[in-house]
Parts: sequence; C-alpha cells; structure tokens
Amino acid sequence: SGKPTLLVYNGHRSHLMTTMIDLAIKNQIHLLCLPPHTTHRLQPLDVGIFGPMQKAWYWHAELYTAKYGTSIAQQHVVKEYWEDYKSAFITNTVLQAWCKCGIYLFNLNAFTATNYAPSVSMLAVNHAPTLYPDN
Repeated sequence: SGKPTLLVYNGHRSHLMTTMIDLAIKNQIHLLCLPPHTTHRLQPLDVGIFGPMQKAWYWHAELYTAKYGTSIAQQHVVKEYWEDYKSAFITNTVLQAWCKCGIYLFNLNAFTATNYAPSVSMLAVNHAPTLYPDN
C-alpha cells in the first residue's frame, strides 16, 4: 500500500536478526521491540491467548480421558488440540489481548503503580540455614 507499517515484536535477543531489520527498512516496516522477559505484562499472546489456551487444553485432555478412559493417543493430539486452538485464536480474543497490554489501542494507564512494584520474592531477605558451614 506504500504506507509504513508498525511491527511490534518480542525483544528477546534470539529474535534480533540483521536480515529481518534490513528487510523491514527496505519495506517501510517500523520495528517496535518490546523489552525481553516481559511476557507477563506486555506480550499480548502470552497475556490473552496462551494462558487461557493452556487451561482449555488441560481440561480438554481431562474430559477426553474421562470419556474414553485413556489419555489422548499421540496420533490424535494435533486433531484434539486444534479444537482448542480454533476457539482461542479468534479475532475478538486477540484484539482484547492487545488492549489488555495497552499496546492497541495505546493506553498509558493499562498498568497501575502496583504493577511496577518489586515482586514479593525480590523483597524477601534470604538467610543461610543455621547449620550452614562457615568455610
């Protein structure tokens, strides 16, 4: 269309390739690299799709086992998984995931101050066991 495009992607170093960057520049694609290790907040598919998908697949397998008295055979995994996949990857669900992350529609207020606070594990003081040797 001749218009620039914005590509938002996970900033993990395994995703940074000079070939991709060169192709993006040549094709008027602006790259917005999300900070790595932020899947719990900024990765739309992790926030809104894969978590619910994992739960759906768990219950699908449980129901299958209850119905047939056996776990899903290897040759049927893809067919059975596809049913959950089709129900998870629908336009409305994907759009809601992007909204929840505040990426689209852009929302500076998607996260509160609490979201930026250190985790409880980071605030905990670690102590060595009482029988821990000095040397």
